[in-house]
Amino acid sequence: MERQGHFGDAALNYEQAAKNGGPALASRALFKLAKMRFRLKDYYEAHFNIRRAFQYDAFCNEKMKLYRTLIEGVVSLMKKKHKAGLALLKEIEAQVRNMRPDVRFVFHIFRAYGVAVHHQFEEALEDYKIAEKIQALDEAGEFDRTLCEGVIAVNSMEHEKALNAFSRASTIFPENKEPYIYRFLTYVSLYLVPGNAEEYVCLCDRAIDSRMLLSRRRRNWARRYRRRRRMRSCTTTEGSYTSPSTATPKASSPSQRYQPLHMTAYKAIKYADESIARHYFARGLCEACVNMFKEAIEDLDIVIRLDEKFTDAYLIKGKCAYLAGDANTAFLCYQQLIVLNKDDPTMHIHAGNLLMASGGFEDAGKAFENANAARETAIAHYQLAKVRLRNVYHWE
Repeated sequence: MERQGHFGDAALNYEQAAKNGGPALASRALFKLAKMRFRLKDYYEAHFNIRRAFQYDAFCNEKMKLYRTLIEGVVSLMKKKHKAGLALLKEIEAQVRNMRPDVRFVFHIFRAYGVAVHHQFEEALEDYKIAEKIQALDEAGEFDRTLCEGVIAVNSMEHEKALNAFSRASTIFPENKEPYIYRFLTYVSLYLVPGNAEEYVCLCDRAIDSRMLLSRRRRNWARRYRRRRRMRSCTTTEGSYTSPSTATPKASSPSQRYQPLHMTAYKAIKYADESIARHYFARGLCEACVNMFKEAIEDLDIVIRLDEKFTDAYLIKGKCAYLAGDANTAFLCYQQLIVLNKDDPTMHIHAGNLLMASGGFEDAGKAFENANAARETAIAHYQLAKVRLRNVYHWE
């Protein structure tokens, strides 16, 4: 019946044999039932029946033990016990080569999944290629293989190839979070600093600092100057007028630079199983870089709720709050930074810079002195000198 595809009737007959037959027949019937369930990819049911078969240890042969190890390895990986599952599959690697093609296919597919979880993507891709030679991959296998190809491409600095791979993966399972997370990380590597999260934060930080370096008076002057430039550029040499709203932006504008990164961060957050602080932080950074300060502050508030010791979140939130005109919130953020990192002079320097920008030069000087008390740095001495020169010469 099993060979004719009548799996329900076959399962019923195996159960009857196990119930009414002796121990030897029961063991064999349950083993047959486990193998049938394994072929049908009902791995939990196969695991249940192979364990029933081993109630009769005296009648279990080496082939049954091999199947039990294989099924237990597969089920362990499905339960996310990756280390235990891989160890079981490794035990039978040599014996599997002599088994049926469909069994070898399952072995390589699950081993590929297990080693990919441990970031051994090259080995995983090799297993997927071996499995594909045996039979065509299903959607899940094609999805996982495509992700492996994308990650390997990122590690090889082939960003465009990686983005194409992650896009193909997202078309296979649009609701799966993994392609969006990997695309997000690829954009970070492509547009900012490859593989270096700290420099990534520094670059975004500098993009925000460039706005804070201007005083309010200078920002207003710059805004008026840019407005005049835009109005002049809207008038062509023939005298015709083009609306600023329809003017084509430059390809290198900040919004175009950070928009792909922001969208992938948004989807990574949307499809994630749980809230992850660094995802919200990355999206907040992107929003801050394109002057979306309100949205950035909301995301950074979420980061702080998820991880109260995420110091970079306080730093960027403080800068965003200042640029949004909320100096009190900005100063509270820097105060919290100092509480979290009392011995770090950088935190005192950030607070001093904010006080200088707000006109509180006396308090700023104290902040730079505190920075030098924690550990002397060139930037703290430099900023302190600027404060003292301002007090002497009454610079505006």
